[in-house]
Amino acid sequence: MSSKIIHLTGRQVSPVRDGEGYAIMVDMDDQGSPVDLSQLNVFSREEGRVAVARLASPELSTIVGKCAAIICETGGTLSHLAITMREFGQCGVFGVKSATQIIKHGDHLLVDGELVTIIEEI
Repeated sequence: MSSKIIHLTGRQVSPVRDGEGYAIMVDMDDQGSPVDLSQLNVFSREEGRVAVARLASPELSTIVGKCAAIICETGGTLSHLAITMREFGQCGVFGVKSATQIIKHGDHLLVDGELVTIIEEI
């Protein structure tokens, strides 16, 4: 079986550089809140998951420490989520353009600093 590799870049928001797992897409409304908070429960039950969201919403703080990494299309290093991630030593990358369009639910992701690598089995 061969693999297709795609690289995306963004801003590293925590000194923790590496995380690996399978993508869980977090659906968000126009105000940046998760559409269904129960979708975040998967992070307390399954290890090796990477949250992928459009916005760095404060509600995502509930999964800090429960997942391998958090990837967001927007968000700053001084946001509530970024500060919480640094406090808990959580790997994360913000400002990953088009992450929710490129990354698909279940994709194998490697996060290293500012680089997100998608490994697709083909």
